[in-house]
Amino acid sequence: MGVLAKFVLIVSAITLAAGLGYLTRKLRPATERYAGDMMYYLVILGWTPLSVLVIWQIDLQPSLFALPLISFLLPVLMAPVGMGLGRLHHLDRKAFGTYTVACGIANIGVTLGGFVCYALYDLEGLGYAQLYIMPWAISYVGIYYPLARYIGEPGSSVDVRFLLRTFFDRRSLPGLGALIGLALNFGDVPVPAFITDYHIIDIFMVPSVLVSFYCMGLQIHFTSLGEMPRLHGSLALCKFLIAPVITVILVWSAEGLLGSLPPVARKVALIEGFMPTAIFTVVISNLFSLHPRLASVLFLVNTVAFLVVVLPILIVVFG
Repeated sequence: MGVLAKFVLIVSAITLAAGLGYLTRKLRPATERYAGDMMYYLVILGWTPLSVLVIWQIDLQPSLFALPLISFLLPVLMAPVGMGLGRLHHLDRKAFGTYTVACGIANIGVTLGGFVCYALYDLEGLGYAQLYIMPWAISYVGIYYPLARYIGEPGSSVDVRFLLRTFFDRRSLPGLGALIGLALNFGDVPVPAFITDYHIIDIFMVPSVLVSFYCMGLQIHFTSLGEMPRLHGSLALCKFLIAPVITVILVWSAEGLLGSLPPVARKVALIEGFMPTAIFTVVISNLFSLHPRLASVLFLVNTVAFLVVVLPILIVVFG
């Protein structure tokens, strides 16, 4: 199967999953209230084992430490950017939280960023993308879970006990899964052969991605697409200009500190810096009572803008 065929297959599957969610809500077998519970169990049963398995089997070469370092720092630095832009829009508390999360996290995984790198650079690109993706759970859970919980639950206070409760909450299990994966990797514990032989990662990955997009479809309201159009413009500015500029600075700084990256690894880091907001924006909005409907709309419009405008430019520049 060619790269174009794979891309069409993935995009079609995602579109169908989201469309099915939308139709089941419109036809009333399910309501958008189900999305929160489904996302809750998906985090526990889907994303957590994926965090363990993917990080466990990555070849962690010291010379490539810059990739996960950049990936960890970018969402950390984007948090105050999102908060600053959110305040300019004078949003209510829940919309402000959702917008901040949307600005900070990106679709760097195999559903978009990782696949683009694979399409452009084959297995070498996919390998570097996996290294880049490695700390996603730690940064998202460590930064955006506490932030979302603080905003979505106004009675909460941010202290050491709050951070510990957040990180050891069942919703935060992907972060703990990432740490377990790191421990197994650094401990040279061999990955059981059946995980590769029986495509265990795919077994977890495919349903997790499709269910995530199904839940997004449950919460899509096309009549809401025109609401707060200024948010779509500023989010595009954030994801497709500010984040790439910060990424360039991070790559330059990391190479100055750790040595030059291989050419393809450098391109992977730069490409990942252009990714649109992630489906995890919807996940976090559901988990912490923010604004899931706004999250779905921001995710949908930002992703379409990336596919139509940004991706063709990336293919020309980096292809």
